[in-house]
Amino acid sequence: METNPQQYKHEYIKEILQVLHLTMDTFMYNLVHHSPYEIILYCWMTKCYQKQIPTDQAIQQIYKARNMYLLRATADRYQGSGVKKKQVELCEYPLP
Repeated sequence: METNPQQYKHEYIKEILQVLHLTMDTFMYNLVHHSPYEIILYCWMTKCYQKQIPTDQAIQQIYKARNMYLLRATADRYQGSGVKKKQVELCEYPLP
């Protein structure tokens, strides 16, 4: 019996989500319902998987990218001018 290649990706994502304290059910529900945070995380995890980055390194990169993303979003929200910047495509945020 052969293992489905998607099974490896599923295990990869599951391991990262556990470290981020997210359950697979809630994550997938929010992903299907187009929650921006979950879409960005999924894009980052998929990029890491495709580049064959080990999970421990992927987790560190996702932590860094998430902090940069959240700091940028907070700074943009409180820039004081009241003008919101044009929303950028969600998967454009690169990993550090």
